[in-house]
Amino acid sequence: ASLPNGATLSVNRGACGAADLLEEYLSLGGDAGRYELVTQNQRARFEAGEVYTHVGPLLLAINPFRPLPGLYDAAAMRQHADPSRPSEVPHVYAVAREACGALLGGLGSEKGSHSIVVSGCSGSGKTETAKHALTFIVSFSLGGGGG
Repeated sequence: ASLPNGATLSVNRGACGAADLLEEYLSLGGDAGRYELVTQNQRARFEAGEVYTHVGPLLLAINPFRPLPGLYDAAAMRQHADPSRPSEVPHVYAVAREACGALLGGLGSEKGSHSIVVSGCSGSGKTETAKHALTFIVSFSLGGGGG
């Protein structure tokens, strides 16, 4: 995918292991060609300004290397805190909401400890993603929902 600065984004299989893990996950169903389909879908979504994509229970993100207005503002936080909004909408706030709901014993889960794993290569946006998830969790836990 082309970035705003003209650089090209490509998947470097094996650079940090994340692509290998995704490929392994996708091959569990016996269709090795799914990796290419997922990367093509991610490329198309990224070019359309969508940085998040669901692949089964995984949330994949591409670091846009630029601010995306509205993606992490208070209105987006309120939308994802709304229990009537489907959690299938790919966003780090949706993952954080599911973790909060499970932690508190909602969403059909057993109450107890839960984890969110943020993984990726150096510079892939792990720290920013973790900050957004934690900001949402704190707001949700306090009943603020971003407002």
